[in-house]
Amino acid sequence: MTEITIWDVQHGSAAYIKTPNGKHIVVDAGTGSYESGYNFKPLHHLRQRYGVKQINYAILTHPHKDHIEDIDNLILLEPMVLRRPKHLTRNDIITSQTRKTDIPFYEKYIDFSNGYSGDVSGTTEDPSDPKNFGGLSIQTFGATNCSTSNLNNHSIISVFSYATIKVIIAGDNESASYNELFQQWDFNNIIKDADVLVASHHGRESGFHSDFVKLVNPRLTVISDSSKKDTSAVDDYTKISRGWKVYSRKDNSSQDRKTVSTYHDGVINIKFGFDNNPFLNININ
Repeated sequence: MTEITIWDVQHGSAAYIKTPNGKHIVVDAGTGSYESGYNFKPLHHLRQRYGVKQINYAILTHPHKDHIEDIDNLILLEPMVLRRPKHLTRNDIITSQTRKTDIPFYEKYIDFSNGYSGDVSGTTEDPSDPKNFGGLSIQTFGATNCSTSNLNNHSIISVFSYATIKVIIAGDNESASYNELFQQWDFNNIIKDADVLVASHHGRESGFHSDFVKLVNPRLTVISDSSKKDTSAVDDYTKISRGWKVYSRKDNSSQDRKTVSTYHDGVINIKFGFDNNPFLNININ
């Protein structure tokens, strides 16, 4: 069984994947600050509550703060393999628009990124080989030719497939990067007819690309958002998504849904695998 947790990190992004053979993957390192003053850090939670000592594979979709804010805990978890848009330079990441107080933070990210230069191809940690992750297929895509004035368009898209079930985490991509990626035949083929889509750019209109969503054709769309979200494309995702049964832990009920969001529904837990036949279970808090 594969288990994917989409954490409630308010206006941020953080997901955890436990593979069928017990390996640990994270996609993004956002944190959540709540009105009560509590600051939730998923990677600290993994260390303290789940007993995770090391991450096998970390994917940082792009270097915007809401996706990498928990960099300190990620460093402590010493990922064996790191995937990020490594073509971006320091000048792409730290610009004249960067707040001076944030420069040391981004310098830390850059130093961390620069520490990963080895080739893991053919090793037991190679994420392109499903055998290393208990049969879970992990495929990633990213545009490299878009203007670096908008780093959202350099986000990595991750596709996780197991037991005929497919989950896509789309980063913060916008139209320019989707249009570039559509030129790749394998991208079009691999994203087609997925089961779950984690929507781009927190469900904003700027991240909604109708051709992409129609090709993905998700049963359910997951949106990581907060009370401070701006213009949302929830209705657009709802029109395209096919629907799936979602179980609520709060009242032990279930209902068919086309979209769920961390703001309204809390942590989203996705389990899929084989139980005589392929299964997909989705739970909300």
